[in-house]
Amino acid sequence: MIGKPSWAQFDFEGGGLQAAQLAYRRRSRKPWVARLWWLLLFPLMAHRVYLQGVRGWPWVLGMLALVVVSGFVSPYVLVLPVAFQVADVFKLDAMLSEANRRIRQEVFLRSDVAPAPHFDDPALNP
Repeated sequence: MIGKPSWAQFDFEGGGLQAAQLAYRRRSRKPWVARLWWLLLFPLMAHRVYLQGVRGWPWVLGMLALVVVSGFVSPYVLVLPVAFQVADVFKLDAMLSEANRRIRQEVFLRSDVAPAPHFDDPALNP
C-alpha cells in the first residue's frame, strides 16, 4: 500500500483515539482537492464550498451573479471575481487549516467516542 500508513489497514473502530484518528483522516480536507476545485471552477470560487461547507455557498452565488451581470453591464466587472480568486490562492492554506481544525474538533470532541474496550482493565494496564 503506497501512501497509507501501516496502521490504516487495521480496524480500530472499537473506540479510542485510533478510531477518532481514522474518522478524522476520512473527513479531513485534502490540499490537492481544494487546489483542483480552485483551478477548475476558477471564477465561481467553488473551493469555498469544499472548504467551508454551507458557508461557502454565498460566495459561489455572489460570483455567479457577478459573472451574469458582467454579460449585461461590462466585461470589466469580471475583474472582481478574478481579483477575489487571486487573493484566495494565497489564503487557500489558511482556509484549509481552518476547515481541518473544525473537522478535528467535531471528531475528537464528540461525546459518543468511547475509550477502547478493556481500557481500564488492570490486567492490561499494570
